[in-house]
Amino acid sequence: FRVYTAGGQGATPNLGRVLYDWVAADRVYYIARAAKSMFDRYGNRRQRAKARIKFLWDKLGEETFRAHMDTYLAEIEKTPGLELELPGMKDEANGREG
Repeated sequence: FRVYTAGGQGATPNLGRVLYDWVAADRVYYIARAAKSMFDRYGNRRQRAKARIKFLWDKLGEETFRAHMDTYLAEIEKTPGLELELPGMKDEANGREG
């Protein structure tokens, strides 16, 4: 997966920014947990209209945002059992297993 962050629509729309070019499917939940933990610490939950990661990106700046994200991700990755397991699916259109 390619991971984007800090995008969104609304009164101040933003295109998502690439946070990670590639992550394995089983690591996706680790990234989501790290982003939530980072937002809990640095984000604005008092103002509903400002409770968005896109505003946190603007507040911290790209370099600091990425550094915090990497720190939180490293900590979350110490927790076993959060790997995402996606079941194989049959491609009905082409008759292949995927």
